[in-house]
This record gives sequence, structure tokens and C-alpha cells, in this order.
Amino acid sequence: MQTSDWIAGGSAVIALISGAFTLFYARTQHKLNKLQVAEKEREAEDRKVVVLAAELIRRTETSWIVRTTNIGKGTAKAVTVACESMEEAGPLLGNADIGAITPVEQLAPNSYFDIKATRWHGASSPQLIRYNWNDEDGAFCTVVVKLLID
Repeated sequence: MQTSDWIAGGSAVIALISGAFTLFYARTQHKLNKLQVAEKEREAEDRKVVVLAAELIRRTETSWIVRTTNIGKGTAKAVTVACESMEEAGPLLGNADIGAITPVEQLAPNSYFDIKATRWHGASSPQLIRYNWNDEDGAFCTVVVKLLID
């Protein structure tokens, strides 16, 4: 064998190694791209989620409110509220108080609205507060929050 044969053989081996590396890198890059697209889709979906939370807050010695906060990342539209109780005395939130506040046109992330609690003294747990709203895509959503009173 001549020197040129050795050089040609070495070049062929280097070309094969380079081709195998390129193929491996291309497959790895394709998998990585798929994972990035899936993550972006999950992030986009998470941005649309509305999560409503309710808490009873004492304002003064005789004044309480129920604060409703959007702790999600989406905007709730046309939010309505209903309060249900199994007690004879009735629910914690009166219809007049709810009607004065709702429907809330838009409830952006990290924003809230307050409803005056008409009857807080002697109320027992739990009070059920039903929230209805439309999400950013216009879909109707509902959730019932159990408000525990100490």
C-alpha cells in the first residue's frame, strides 16, 4: 500500500466518525426541540388558568368581608358569586351585598374584590361560595370554595 492509500483510508474513517456524530447530534437536537415545544405549550396553557381563592377578613370589631382573589395567571370575566349555607340563619353573604358587587366585569391575575359579610357572628363552618366566570377563551367555568369560619 502506498501513502496515498493510507491517507484515503484515514479520510474515510474520519468521514464516517463525523457522519455518525452529525447523525447523533441531529437526533438529540430533534428531541430537544420537541421538549421545548411541549414546554412552551404547557406555559401558554398555564398562563390562561384562573384560580379563585376566598378568605374571611376582619376589618373592625364588628365588620368582616369576604375577599375573592384571582391567584391564577388568567383573567376571569363576568365573575358572579353565590353563597350557600346549611344553617337556618342563612348564608354569610347576603344577596343584596353580592348584587352590589357582582358581576365583576374582569378579574385580572393578582387582583381581588371584597364583599361585605352580612352575618358573621355565630356563623358555623362551612360556608360554600360558588363562583362562575368566563375564561379568556370564553368558556364557562365554575368552582365551589368551602370557606371555613373559626
